Amino acid sequence: MTRRLGARLVDRRLAGQLGNAVFSALAREVPPIRPPESLRGRVVGSAAAAPFAPFISRLGHLFDLRAEAVERVLSGLGGDGAWQPLSDGVELVHVAGGKATARADVGLVRLAPGATFPRHTHLGPERVLVLQGVLEEPDGRRFGPGSLIDAAGGTEHHVRSVGVEPLVWAVVVFGVKIEGIELPPD
Repeated sequence: MTRRLGARLVDRRLAGQLGNAVFSALAREVPPIRPPESLRGRVVGSAAAAPFAPFISRLGHLFDLRAEAVERVLSGLGGDGAWQPLSDGVELVHVAGGKATARADVGLVRLAPGATFPRHTHLGPERVLVLQGVLEEPDGRRFGPGSLIDAAGGTEHHVRSVGVEPLVWAVVVFGVKIEGIELPPD
């Protein structure tokens, strides 16, 4: 019986080596086929949205959007030009929120590790939902994924990304003035 088991293991190893050789030869001989751009966009968008999928319901509540609309926003994050630069290491995605957030600045903010969102003043209330990374306030308080942070109008501060991964948060703010940056009018 030991001899039969040993022969099967050798057969499996040879089959595996032969299979690898066949696949390698096919890879060299068959020309690559570029997938349709629409498929590429869906795959890239799906990969970009995946880390934030656990927050779809909370994002819907924050943005006043249905889950399907939030999923569309998230799936667009991987596309070229989705993130707009604001300052060094800081990028934004503007989102068209629902009726409850129609008069607010609504969107997503991404900071590279170690980057600082510039000093700014909230002209009205702000609500932030941290989606990825660690956000550090000037007083040293830190907030990770799932943290909900409220700031009153008149609050002035900056925030920093700490840790090794980018910091991403969702925001609804009813007016903001960012030091040194001219925002386009509504």
